[in-house]
This record gives sequence, structure tokens and C-alpha cells, in this order.
Amino acid sequence: MALKRKKITIRDVAGLAGVSYQTVSRVMNERNSVAEETRRRVLQAMQELDFVPNKIAQMLTTNCSHTLELIVVGVMHSAHFAESIKSMAGAASHSGYDLLVTMEDADKLGVALGDAAARLVDGVVIYAPSLRISDEKLLALCNGMPMVRRDYVPDSRLAWVGFDQVYATRMAVEYLIRLGHCHIAAIPPSLDLLNGEWRYQTWKATLLNHGLKPGPMCEANYTFRSAYEAMNRILESHTPFSALLAGSDTMGLGAMRALYEHGLRIPD
Repeated sequence: MALKRKKITIRDVAGLAGVSYQTVSRVMNERNSVAEETRRRVLQAMQELDFVPNKIAQMLTTNCSHTLELIVVGVMHSAHFAESIKSMAGAASHSGYDLLVTMEDADKLGVALGDAAARLVDGVVIYAPSLRISDEKLLALCNGMPMVRRDYVPDSRLAWVGFDQVYATRMAVEYLIRLGHCHIAAIPPSLDLLNGEWRYQTWKATLLNHGLKPGPMCEANYTFRSAYEAMNRILESHTPFSALLAGSDTMGLGAMRALYEHGLRIPD
């Protein structure tokens, strides 16, 4: 019968390093009050003994799990979604944090946030491009847990990361107007998404503010194929336009394919 390996404890590490177990604890919790030479001896002892720190004990001692949670609400169609998660995980790791990813429906957001709190995560990132919720309700659901939204939210008092999509859309439409275009079509993201609705409303309002009638519009879902099909529907409507506002680079490429297939030239 195989012998059970003795569990290595913090006191074993302290004995090998010639320090107190409190010093080992300070090294594990990354406190700055430990001399560099002492820190080196403790880390070397941990390596020699194959010591695995008790994460739960550390969390209870420091009230910090070094874990963040990304809560994704709804279905993501963007081709850049996976790359976005990879970037977030990389940024978290660079700062010494792990990133958990949870996929949830909008009506289960409260449950997801409660589960995150139970896991003692240090904060959450909410990626919910179709979530319509007031600042007050979202803050209540978070119940004091640090939170940031991963998208632009106009007039929100919450922390968010993204870009001002209303401003960017207005600037794009006004640029086309300055070039002399009076009939501007649009393929925005799905109007079920907040950013799709904002871009559509801004495109429409900017044209009307300049005394221009909005051109043809057909929404898509961030994919090449959906934008290609949307462009075909616009072309089949035979509504004239001389410029197009697309919701993303990928959507623009899909629209360009349809235009080329209809024999239409796109200036470089």
C-alpha cells in the first residue's frame, strides 16, 4: 500500500527558511515589510518543499481572492468577442489576478452576481450589450461588490470601459456629409443591442439635423455573412444611396462583398 505523503505546512516552510511562520505568511500575501533576502529564502524553501499555499486560508486572512469574474449576459455575435476575453484575461494575469468567465441570461444576472459574491471575487466585469437596466438597479444587484461595465453607456454614473459610440457615429456621419453625400445608408448592429440602437438613432438624428432624409437601413449582427445579406436587402430595395455607415470592420467587408457582386465600385 502506498504511503500517504505528509502535507507540507507553512511551519515546515518557516523551519527550512529559518524564519517565523508569520514571515512566511507575509511573503505569501505579498507584503512589502519583508527584506528581499528573507523573501528569497522563503520562496526557495517553498519550491524545495513543493509547498502549495491554501488559497481559502489566504482569502480569509487577506479578504482578497485575487480573482475577477467576467459575467457575459446574452449571446455574443462579434468576431472579436473571444479576442476581447483573451485580452481581459491577459490584463488580469499581468496584475496577479485570475479571471473567471460566466455566461448567463439577462433574467439570471442577479443570481450570477450573488454567486460571484459567494466565490469572494474581488470584482466583476459585466459584458451585457443588450441589457437595459438602470444604474440604481444594477448597483443594488452588485450589493457593494466592485463592478465595471464592458461597454459604453451614455449618461451612466457607473464605471465603464469602451468608447463613446454616439460621438463616434455622429463624427462618421458628419464626415460623409462634408464629402458631399446626401443619401447615406446604414448597416448598424442589431437594434436589440444597446450600441446598435444608439448608432441607429445617432445616424438618423445627425442626418435630420443637417436637413437630410435618412437613407436605407438594415441591421445585422456583427458577422460578415449578416452584413452581406443586409447589404443585399438594401440593394434589392432600389433605394438610392452614395455612402454607407457600417457597424464594424467585419460588417463593412461583408457589405463590400455584396456591392462588388452587384458591380458597384467602391472608391479607395
